[in-house]
Amino acid sequence: MSTADERPVHVRRAEALRKLADLIENDPAFDELVVFPLTYFHSPLNARDDARADLQLYVKTLTEAGAVVEIDNTPDRCEVRVDLGPLQMKAWAFAHQLAVDAPPPPPKYEPITQGLTS
Repeated sequence: MSTADERPVHVRRAEALRKLADLIENDPAFDELVVFPLTYFHSPLNARDDARADLQLYVKTLTEAGAVVEIDNTPDRCEVRVDLGPLQMKAWAFAHQLAVDAPPPPPKYEPITQGLTS
């Protein structure tokens, strides 16, 4: 019998965040330990096939939730800064991911793994 949780990952992630929120709310000392990593979420957007659509969905969803959203387009990337009060988030996609006429991705690289001698 498998004990692995087979619920969708987004459901499990939300549950984990609720547990973390309970810890923060109920234990101010714990909150002080995690204040920096939980105050500043900064990372590239985990874009799937269409980075432009994903970044637009990110902005739309957070704006509709009442977040203050700022968009900064630079030659290298589009950066979205989100202010949720005590929580700040920043995500970005690189210019080549957002290009309207981007070239196709390179072919998948298959490394040689057999027949090599040291």
